[in-house]
Amino acid sequence: MLEAAIGTIVGAAGIAISVLLGRGQAREAKHRKSIDNFLRVRHWLKTREQLLKETALREYSDHRGGDPNAPGLYRPEWAIDEPVPLEDLRFTLLPEPGNSPPHLDVLRRHWPLDSTGKPLDRYHEAVTAYDAPANWFNGTSYRLMGVEVTPEKHLTLSVTTMKYWDGFDSSAGLVFEAAERYRSTGGKSVSGPYRRRVRDPFNFTGRYCAIGFGVLTVRRAPSSSTFFLHRRDERVAIDTNITGFVPAGEFQPSDDSRLSLETDLDLWRAIMREYAEEFLGKEEVRLRTGAPIAYDRESPFRELQRARRQGSIRLFLLSLHLDPVSWHAQIRVICIINARTFDRIFAEMVSRNTEGMLELPSLHRRSAGPFQGWPLNEETVARYASDPSVGHSTRTCITKVWEHRIALGL
Repeated sequence: MLEAAIGTIVGAAGIAISVLLGRGQAREAKHRKSIDNFLRVRHWLKTREQLLKETALREYSDHRGGDPNAPGLYRPEWAIDEPVPLEDLRFTLLPEPGNSPPHLDVLRRHWPLDSTGKPLDRYHEAVTAYDAPANWFNGTSYRLMGVEVTPEKHLTLSVTTMKYWDGFDSSAGLVFEAAERYRSTGGKSVSGPYRRRVRDPFNFTGRYCAIGFGVLTVRRAPSSSTFFLHRRDERVAIDTNITGFVPAGEFQPSDDSRLSLETDLDLWRAIMREYAEEFLGKEEVRLRTGAPIAYDRESPFRELQRARRQGSIRLFLLSLHLDPVSWHAQIRVICIINARTFDRIFAEMVSRNTEGMLELPSLHRRSAGPFQGWPLNEETVARYASDPSVGHSTRTCITKVWEHRIALGL
């Protein structure tokens, strides 16, 4: 009887172990499958994100301000019919709200499972764990809270601060959800539970709305003008493998100090930092520690500042809108630089940087001076305006610049 009892106990233990092993294997298989599904969508977005734009523009046509050719979503009063001086764009810094926007938990169903079988809490956690890009850090960013338009058509953006990953979780989360929805509906819709829950793209208190900017850089010469575009690669967190304006970036202070939060609330300063990184290959100046940037003493900021004061650099606002998929705020600017000034400041210009490479008609530079960009003529503008690999707002704004070339002195 003792032997029988022992046998029964051993058999029961074996069954229990088998059940536990089976459950563990099933949980691991489910865990692995969730990661594979996540990475499959991430890969799709890196090569086909542009497909989402047209569907989103159709679904949210009521938010296009009445202009079917607008680069994104915007309120009618934001409309910029012709380029206006960048000085007409202003910023106001508000205190950071005490409460976080709701609804981000709705996206949790898309993220991979952890070892206990529960989905990760936020998109940035999943990216960090399984698909982190090279340029990936959680710096302070400006968050859009409101837009006011004066009777003189001056725009004032009210902003507060947030961390970069807050904006990524919301805006890029909308893109991920849109990809899932687009693929499941055969391209008919991008609207999922999170987008429907937030509902109004202009409700900036209901989500984290980051602010991005892109600059069409034009080298203005007496005989002809040229412009530059940038092909972003997979080292960036958003807009992967898309050709767009250069420089471009997230509107952020140069560091997390209170002084920089206030003094860097200036789009021109952000643009200058991106010129240093994307045209001259400087290290990420936003990551520097210690004393703030001395814009009037350090190169190339000193030279850029002086040239703007002297009028050989002119900047105009082209568009303020929301990306139709991510609802990320977008500011589009043209920076016109006289040829002699451009050649002096960017004599050591690079063709590749930490985010991708410039699209150039030739990799050969002159014996002294920077690379030459694409000719700003009807043929080149038409080619890029119809190129699906070029970002939608980039195509639209290039066309707008061409239409207003006389007024811009081009």
